[in-house]
Amino acid sequence: MVHCGQDVAAAEQTVKEITRSGGAAFAIQAELSQPDAADQLWAAFDAGQQARGAEPRLDVLVNNAAIPSSGGLGSVALDEFDRIFAVNVRAPYFIVQQGMDRIRDGGRIINISSGVTRIALPSNLAYSMTKGALNVLSMTLAKDLGPRGITVNSVAPGIVDVDSNADWLRNNPEELARWASYSTFNRVGQPADIAYLCGLGPAALPALDMLAAKIKANAKGWLPESSVYDCRQSLELRHAARMGDWRAWTFRGYRLNQYLDDRDARALAAGVRQSMV
Repeated sequence: MVHCGQDVAAAEQTVKEITRSGGAAFAIQAELSQPDAADQLWAAFDAGQQARGAEPRLDVLVNNAAIPSSGGLGSVALDEFDRIFAVNVRAPYFIVQQGMDRIRDGGRIINISSGVTRIALPSNLAYSMTKGALNVLSMTLAKDLGPRGITVNSVAPGIVDVDSNADWLRNNPEELARWASYSTFNRVGQPADIAYLCGLGPAALPALDMLAAKIKANAKGWLPESSVYDCRQSLELRHAARMGDWRAWTFRGYRLNQYLDDRDARALAAGVRQSMV
């Protein structure tokens, strides 16, 4: 299922690309700012699956839809504030809530957050608040749904070259260079980078399970037990993971070499790389 709020043509193009790759998909439209958005989305999903002769079940749910705010504290009016929270927070909450009978045990929920949760960005305050709420949703659902084997993760990209940023980023060489300079790779993110991380998570779980066991064994009481249970969920696989550089991988802000010796860290890196083949 490919959802769109307004750009039906883009959703249908995505469906075509999935079909060309050997998959099956259908597009649905639902305006997530509306109170009954989750009802509309799941009703369309059930109907689409029935038309294909398939059960109304799924393995992976990605909450990606979001809208930005127009400015900082003094410029966002009440109606805009309510709409931002409706789309960015209320919609994913109730989409997950109403999807629980449809998501299979062992499934995945991926929430697309943002790097703004790690910095102070006064010019985008309301948007930043919604992404902070989404991170809390991910962390709490990870514990809540763990007994069903459902993992819940947030992916928090920085500046990404997407169509909605085209006017001030893609079509502005100075801004593009400025934001690229903040990255280790001297470039802004691409949608494929985010898609890569979303696909990496499920494939890398065996290696991350090994990490969980090693952290628990090596922390020697320094890491609280309550922080260990979801280390598989909370591991931040940076772009460096794609490059095979385990030294840049972090767990809750601490580099892996604070938990693992070189041999164990290299074994983890090898396991993740193997799962990516």
